[in-house]
Amino acid sequence: MSPAHSRVSVSTSEDRPSHMSLSRESINENVLLNDPSVERCTGDPSSFSTPDQITVVHMDINWNINFRKTRFEGDVILHLVRRLPKVQILCLDTWNLDIKTVSGGKGKDAKPLQYRLHPHMGFLGSKLEILLPERRNDPDVVSIEYNTSSHAKALEWVLAEHTEGKRYPFMFSQCECIRCRSIIPCQDTPYVKTTYSAKISAPMDLTVLMSGTKKGKVFLQPKGRKLHKFVQNIPIPSYLIAIAVGEFEFSKLGPRTRVWCEPPLLERAAMEFQATETMLEAAEAICGPYEWEKYHILVMPHAFTFLAMENPGITFISQNVLVGDQSLIHVLAHEIAHSWMGNLVTNKNFEHFWLNEGLCTFVERKIIGMVLGWEFRLFFASRGMKRLREVIKAKGFTHPHTKLVVDLKFTSPDTLISAVPYEKGHTFMYYLESLIGNHMEFDNFLKTYVETFKIQSIDSDMFKNFFCEYFSAVDAVKFIDWDAWLNTPGLPPAIPNYRTRLEEECLVLRNKWMFWDEDVPHTFSKADVANLCPFQVQEFLDLMLVVNLPLEKLVLMEKIYNFMDSGNMDTRYKWLLLCIRRRYRDIIPYALGFVQQVGRLSYVISIYRALYEWNESREWAIRVFANTYKTMGRRSARLIAKDLNVELNF
Repeated sequence: MSPAHSRVSVSTSEDRPSHMSLSRESINENVLLNDPSVERCTGDPSSFSTPDQITVVHMDINWNINFRKTRFEGDVILHLVRRLPKVQILCLDTWNLDIKTVSGGKGKDAKPLQYRLHPHMGFLGSKLEILLPERRNDPDVVSIEYNTSSHAKALEWVLAEHTEGKRYPFMFSQCECIRCRSIIPCQDTPYVKTTYSAKISAPMDLTVLMSGTKKGKVFLQPKGRKLHKFVQNIPIPSYLIAIAVGEFEFSKLGPRTRVWCEPPLLERAAMEFQATETMLEAAEAICGPYEWEKYHILVMPHAFTFLAMENPGITFISQNVLVGDQSLIHVLAHEIAHSWMGNLVTNKNFEHFWLNEGLCTFVERKIIGMVLGWEFRLFFASRGMKRLREVIKAKGFTHPHTKLVVDLKFTSPDTLISAVPYEKGHTFMYYLESLIGNHMEFDNFLKTYVETFKIQSIDSDMFKNFFCEYFSAVDAVKFIDWDAWLNTPGLPPAIPNYRTRLEEECLVLRNKWMFWDEDVPHTFSKADVANLCPFQVQEFLDLMLVVNLPLEKLVLMEKIYNFMDSGNMDTRYKWLLLCIRRRYRDIIPYALGFVQQVGRLSYVISIYRALYEWNESREWAIRVFANTYKTMGRRSARLIAKDLNVELNF
């Protein structure tokens, strides 16, 4: 079998609208997506909804979780507010939803409503238009009965044999950026925030968790099922609606904090996240009171392709964070920071994604500074700046997506997930704090910013105006070049000096290996890395990635430091990548084992790419992928298949 033309046979219809006879292939999506006559949300080019005319303010969700058919069955009741007196058309976002009925009113007074489901349009899905009756005194309520597709973009269904416990299946959602429309007909834009209630019917042996608070008792139902009830009383954007169903147990971490996971992982997870309450308190000192009642963590299966997701009250976090030494503590700090930056104050649309991720990364590193020490804050910032340089160099210094504020008129917001909104946004915030010159005063600004805009969605101009007004007495603020920071591609206009002792120690060890004369007996020992913290070990390996170290030195390095036995996934990942690039043949089986053990997409796709580029390992990589893709998330499998030039009949 030729590697360039390998085939893996898989059957799914994710990208085809199951509710229509019109197939996706019969539509010229590029024409539709670029057609200026196609109406979009006035506040969000990634949505068909028109919340400036009619706004969804609350949703009552009723789902039956069908593991056999891998779909949700049920309905949603939308509570509406009409912003304009004569408007009668409600526009919603959908993706491959099987719409059964649409009705208006409550209970016995409910009446069928006319509706139209428009053609499927690429990443946007399909617009659902509903004709409402003329405005009355009664509140507007619309009920939609539907089923999701068995391949809804927001859902992953994990077979029991691919879980840790091997006894029960595991289902979870991932709605960011615009995937909620594949499980709810909704105004799928952060421009809109709603409260919700949910009634979830699931197999009785499984636990249900949501991005809301569990209410009341669990009720037994026929056929071995239970009914679970949740509420979310703080308005949130649709991308923060989240659900997970599986075999979960929990360990209490503090008065507001606990960790949930599959039983075999519970002890490890409780140890790894023992500092959660301390970090939550540090975040409150920076941003103000925590508003979400509880902060829980759910450890995800390997099919979860992200490092973490900041669902309100229940952070989904990768199993790969369980490294045993708390060296990925910054991941938890980042998700905690989202409780304010993103979840309470939200970007108006994903063109202003930096307001979520840049501010969150800034607060994350202030938390790290409070918990570990200020030097660590600078150390993490320095490493982030290196990632930003790499990404911008790869994209191109004039690429429009290296701006902080981008144009998403014809582009999926998923394309924005890179170091740019995180690290360039963080650099801008660090610059602003340095300009003010007083950390405490800047923390007071952050608290006031959150208090002013909580439960709102804002854009960059609103942030700029608020900042300038708050610091109007500071002369330096008048000279900030906002256009250069927000609207100019490439590297930030000002780059701070983050250099610390922590980084210097890594450079010393790198130089020792670089300049060691192999004709002279070496003085290396395991103490070289034992005396470094885990963050420094990863920095050392990053430094080695850009050094053309002879293979003989790599072999000796592994013999002394034994990186392959590290429990830290970041360390193993960086070491494997280094060895593959230096064509260390003995490492190939370890690399192929690694991609089967981890779920994080950035790890797996980088290792597969490196193996594919090496003639000696290409066939092995394709063979392993063909045998293991079913254990991955579908998104990961599609992206890796593209890199390996393998055609999946997804």
